[in-house]
Amino acid sequence: MKKTKKKKTAATTTAKTTKKDLKGPGHYVPQFWIRGFKGADGRVLGRKRGEARAEQVKISKIMAEQGTYTLFDYQWNASDLLEDLLADKHEGHVARLFRVLHDKSSNLTDEVKRELSFAVGVAASRLPHVMKKGFRASNKIATLFLEVHNRSYDSFRRLFFKEARSAITRMEYDDLRAIPRESLLDQVGRFVSRTPEHPVMPQQETLQSASKIAGVILQMDLWLLDAPDGSFVLGDTPLPDYDLGKGFTLPLSSSLTLMATPKKASAPIFGRRNATKAEIKTVNQTQFDNMVEIIVGPDKGTLESF
Repeated sequence: MKKTKKKKTAATTTAKTTKKDLKGPGHYVPQFWIRGFKGADGRVLGRKRGEARAEQVKISKIMAEQGTYTLFDYQWNASDLLEDLLADKHEGHVARLFRVLHDKSSNLTDEVKRELSFAVGVAASRLPHVMKKGFRASNKIATLFLEVHNRSYDSFRRLFFKEARSAITRMEYDDLRAIPRESLLDQVGRFVSRTPEHPVMPQQETLQSASKIAGVILQMDLWLLDAPDGSFVLGDTPLPDYDLGKGFTLPLSSSLTLMATPKKASAPIFGRRNATKAEIKTVNQTQFDNMVEIIVGPDKGTLESF
């Protein structure tokens, strides 16, 4: 009997192409950043959630996730383009910026503040759970479109701003209203049923919010807090995923942390000083409280003290 050739489906095609020879797990906290938390012996220690002891860890194996920055085209061919852009260009630039920030003789210029603000924006938007949150938010916005046939422009504009925190113009409203109700329902249904890896607005689109986040940070007071004894730690969720404008801390290495607070004067401050013991304790506790899987640092006693 003649064998019939099995027809490929979208699912089988996806399974085949995702096995393409891509890079390993993408680091959502760059490896050069983690290296800044080495001890005097050159080792990075880590404590995993749910465990009491800290042990030496391999930097290449932590704060990374397979497929984090893998993009697909409409034939489900996988690409490392985004990961290459982050690793080869962005992270190299940020590593140089970190060296400037660690040099106490460096001038803290407006340009340095702009670069730092953008680096923080990327760091905040590239975390896996933040990208997933952004993906869910895009679906929520899409479902709002279904209200366009039920509301006047003013009513829809208020609803859209309340739920999406974004404005919609009269022209955009009229264009949506022009789409027949059933057609709009079908389009929205197909959009919200896509996977996070789908080439139409994949979860990695969240990275486009980096510039917006940077704009918020630029208007804040920024302080570089030095800890000469190298006592800061770093968790795998180094930044909160909401209300950054209300203030945050971000360890840059075991000896340096960025502290951002709402500005107190018309012109925001960009300065440097030594961290107090209370500030070091607060920074480290925040990193421990927010971690998902692991927290790293140079000192076993500090990591096991939480």
